[in-house]
Amino acid sequence: NDILNRNYIDLFDKSIRDTIKYFQNTNTEEIIHNIRYAKQVYIYGTGWAQKLAGEQLMRIFISCNRPMILIPHFTEFKLMLPNYTENDLIIIISLSGNIDHIIDSLRILKMNKVPTLSITDFKNNDLASLATYNLYYQSIYFNDLKIGNSSILINSMGTLQVLCELIYLVYLEKYGTHCKNDK
Repeated sequence: NDILNRNYIDLFDKSIRDTIKYFQNTNTEEIIHNIRYAKQVYIYGTGWAQKLAGEQLMRIFISCNRPMILIPHFTEFKLMLPNYTENDLIIIISLSGNIDHIIDSLRILKMNKVPTLSITDFKNNDLASLATYNLYYQSIYFNDLKIGNSSILINSMGTLQVLCELIYLVYLEKYGTHCKNDK
């Protein structure tokens, strides 16, 4: 890994540019359409930073009258399975996308034709393979940080927040901030 001996700000800058470049080369038309016209948009974040990104999506989409529901925990996500429909959109945010505890639920969503959007780090993963749509961000791993005698893998997911803003900006370009009255 080329992270050692590199400037962290340079790494962050590169990860932002990589995330934007990938996003610009992704056809987001169906994703944005589904955000706009889904009966309900649900968001499930698998960890702390992912839940914060879900809160960010909820906050910014309120300005264009597109409310979203953040599901706080996997238990609630699983309890809601019978209620999700093909008219909804489920956004699942994960770092690795390899989340064994949710795979069976994702298969049920796929079988029931419930549209799903995975938002994960750049890599092949189980979540992305089962989701209807995929968006990716480039996180940064700082594997040379030490706490006492232990090395700890720490990462920056600031680009996840950048990706949330990119989704919002493309939505604004397509639909503006108008209310959803045109369903």
